[in-house]
Amino acid sequence: MVIVTVAIVGFALTVMTWGADLWGRTAPAAPGGGYAFAAFVGTLLPAGLAVAVLSLGRVTWKASPLRSVGWAIASLSGVAAVFVWAVVVFAGFRPKHRRDWDGGCYARGNPCWIHVEYPWFWAVGLLSTVLVSTVLITTAMRIMRAREMAKAGPGESPADATAG
Repeated sequence: MVIVTVAIVGFALTVMTWGADLWGRTAPAAPGGGYAFAAFVGTLLPAGLAVAVLSLGRVTWKASPLRSVGWAIASLSGVAAVFVWAVVVFAGFRPKHRRDWDGGCYARGNPCWIHVEYPWFWAVGLLSTVLVSTVLITTAMRIMRAREMAKAGPGESPADATAG
């Protein structure tokens, strides 16, 4: 329970300290501005999850523990990408009540400023997330289908190869 609390507090502090800098400095300076930045951030979630899942899927602690440590370490880049995605996304949330939208909320890089400067950033980020997820899932399905066809051999259907 203590570890979860520390993780949540650490994440909240990261959002509070880096969120405004990422949106206030990095987004306007990115080629294409804030919308290109939102599109890039949208790609981080599916790509990071794919890297983490594929790396952790190769872990076999009993068969080869040293190699498993390597794969676990390799998955950390995907976890870091998902963490950066979460920081940027949570930094864009405005306060729940309008009465809390004071001058600090409209300062450069803060949530209200983001919604004024880039009102459709959420749609661009969501669209890029969906498109990249679709491409990754389609590619994975084609690779799995090709592996089934290779196992089946000439003249057999993939269902015959998996059944026997």
